[in-house]
Amino acid sequence: MKAKQREYAKEHNQKPEVNAKKTEYRKEYYEKPEVKARKREYERARYQANKANLQEVAQPKLTSPVDP
Repeated sequence: MKAKQREYAKEHNQKPEVNAKKTEYRKEYYEKPEVKARKREYERARYQANKANLQEVAQPKLTSPVDP
């Protein structure tokens, strides 16, 4: 039964009118202010994490694993 449903969904989603409807929905969804804010927040956090990681790589911590 699941295989039949998957096959139907695969064929159904290939139809141009269904695809166009999904594309239109996505455009509307990503234009919403709360979605834009969430995306901006996510990108800012990712940027900060990358920046911190790059600084750590550029200036490695000077700790030795073995104490003399």
